[in-house]
Amino acid sequence: EMGQLRALYEPTLGPLVDVFERLGLFRIFTAPWFTALLVLLSVSITVCTLDRLPKIRAVT
Repeated sequence: EMGQLRALYEPTLGPLVDVFERLGLFRIFTAPWFTALLVLLSVSITVCTLDRLPKIRAVT
């Protein structure tokens, strides 16, 4: 499948296809940087929720 994507985008993007492949832009959901962003987002939401939980319980 990657060969098909390369053949599709190479006429338009030229040498940038190699850069995009290395960055994982053709397989975003399996790229390590995407997983790292998901982990960072999850940790951030968890920390913010735990930080605000005592204030929310005090009001209710």
